Amino acid sequence: MKKILMLMLVLTLLLGGAAFAEENENDGQAAGEKAFSGIWMCDRATALIFQEDGGYIVHIEWANDAKTSMMWDYGCFYYAETNTLRSTPLGILSSVVYGDNGSVSATDLYDDGMAVFAIDADGFLIWNDQTADAGKGMKFKKIGNNRFEGTWICDRAAIEICRENEGYKVSIEWGSSAWDNTVWQYSCLYHGDDDTLVSMPFGLRTEFHYADDGTVTSRDVYDDGSAVFSIDAEGYLHWLDEKEDAGKDMRFERAGEENDEEDG
Repeated sequence: MKKILMLMLVLTLLLGGAAFAEENENDGQAAGEKAFSGIWMCDRATALIFQEDGGYIVHIEWANDAKTSMMWDYGCFYYAETNTLRSTPLGILSSVVYGDNGSVSATDLYDDGMAVFAIDADGFLIWNDQTADAGKGMKFKKIGNNRFEGTWICDRAAIEICRENEGYKVSIEWGSSAWDNTVWQYSCLYHGDDDTLVSMPFGLRTEFHYADDGTVTSRDVYDDGSAVFSIDAEGYLHWLDEKEDAGKDMRFERAGEENDEEDG
């Protein structure tokens, strides 16, 4: 965490540079965010990329085995002319050991690493590690977008989205009154071609009723629902319920935050 905070501080300090501002205003930042932000995987390595204070944090974890891994942390800027993320010369490589008692110990191997990240014609993330060439021959596939994760609200309905194995768990709760509410539950996979979460065809809808004495009864309405979730240009989450169109015309706002294009 301290390493990531340091990288964020460096990004903030460098934001005053005129060259960066010229390259990243308007179309530059929007294109970079859409293309690079998210979760990428290649074999035993996972890359998490997210936008922070006008730049990007890139965190890569490569599991050696169940108890040890290597971690790279970079602070990067987006360059529109080459459609790449380029790190500052402060990349950190750490060797991490996970103890049986839940402890975690890390040893920094260097703190002057550099890297360039690009997306090839097939949509794979390419990691050009300019310090030790650790990413040679690797192609990362996008398996998620961290912008989806969290709680979203629209009127009396709330959507909770969290990571689940190789996909996402989506739960929707809609209170129709003080005594009744409906819950939808989906297991979704991320589709990088159109930046959506698409559910498996066994979405569950359950109706709950709360009696005056506090007892709860429930009834499963169906277990073959399907849905698609997307985020529009204004940062609102949309729920396309393919079973009964329950989310029609609804726009969900991220809970506790001002809604804008950079949510997530």
